[in-house]
Amino acid sequence: MTKVFLLPFFVFPSFSNASDLLLVLGEEKALPQREQRLWIETPARLKGIQRNGRIVLKPLKEGRVQIRTTSGPQAVEILSPKAHRTFLALKKTIPSLVGPELRIQDGEVLLEGRLHRIADYRSLISALPAEASWTFKARMSSEVQDDFSREIQTQLSMAQPPALVFNDEVQWLLSPGVGSPALPQKQIQRLGIRLVTDSESVNTEPVIRVEIAVAEVRRDALKNYGVGFPTSIQAKLLPDGSWEKGDLGISAQAMEKAGHGRLLAKPTLLCRSGKEAEFVAGGEFPIKIFNDRIQDVIWKKYGIVVTVKPKADRAGRMSLSVSVEVSSIDDSRQVDGIPGLLTNRVASHFDLSRPRVIALSGLIKQEDGNSHQGLLGLSQLPILGPLFSSRSWREHRTELVIFVRPEIVKEIIE
Repeated sequence: MTKVFLLPFFVFPSFSNASDLLLVLGEEKALPQREQRLWIETPARLKGIQRNGRIVLKPLKEGRVQIRTTSGPQAVEILSPKAHRTFLALKKTIPSLVGPELRIQDGEVLLEGRLHRIADYRSLISALPAEASWTFKARMSSEVQDDFSREIQTQLSMAQPPALVFNDEVQWLLSPGVGSPALPQKQIQRLGIRLVTDSESVNTEPVIRVEIAVAEVRRDALKNYGVGFPTSIQAKLLPDGSWEKGDLGISAQAMEKAGHGRLLAKPTLLCRSGKEAEFVAGGEFPIKIFNDRIQDVIWKKYGIVVTVKPKADRAGRMSLSVSVEVSSIDDSRQVDGIPGLLTNRVASHFDLSRPRVIALSGLIKQEDGNSHQGLLGLSQLPILGPLFSSRSWREHRTELVIFVRPEIVKEIIE
């Protein structure tokens, strides 16, 4: 009867070469008939079974295991099925490249050596299966590192370059805690990048630039900018045209010069994704408060107040909440010397897959007036008075329109 001897903790020097025995989880490997004795360093990873007079190796867990047989010591590399498919795909591509080297260590597929150009990396990626498991450890020059970051940004359809660190291997630093962005880990693993959580890493989010133009536009001129006459406040995407393709501020100033309206404010706000930014242009007036216990003065704001809260993902999709308030002092409605406020306020929320111009409209301002001219005395006569006088009526209707154009600020790698 053939006996199998297992020797736990039998330590051998770590090495990886062509003579290593490669096993895949879920598969078994029978040793040659001459091998009648077996010692295994790590029984938790590899098991020896006696079957039909031969020793059969059954892998239990990926990693590297040292064994000793009748012929002598040998190293066994155990791969997962996904890592094995990755190894076979890379093995076919490596011979056509200069610089990269492929090897297996501790159950991992490693690409080492040197990457001279980003085109070689694209060749490797295109040869991989849909799900791959490997680690990219090839050295690169600083120029190729920049190309590598841009390539990862393109592969993942990100609006900003990823936070990569080029040490012994390419690492993607993550910040722990709530608020860390959700990343496509399977796609990142397929690119050979290792995700590393660093407590001192700064969690970077996309930065959104929001251009806003607040204007009073003649009702009959709104159609020139693709905005209809709403019966209530509405938000709509403008059709393709100068407002979308051109600069928002230049278009707004052109509207003002053409006499179609009056530009009240044109702020540009930069805000981190998920945070809030505010723009205030105006002033404050005091309101005195008197009672039996307190005498105080509070200040009431008026003017133009714009508040935005944008959010964006790394694919370039945006979600934006915007609130605009335009107020002015109305001295005709004073109470105890405190003036009233004429206020127009609009708030909206919308989602965009790319930068577009949004028009918020529906705040209508109407001014009516009439004038009377005539001969003194005669124009006041009953019945005959209109013969010696003239009357004119004036109606002026404007609409407050807020144009909003958000876009993600793209970081350029120099």
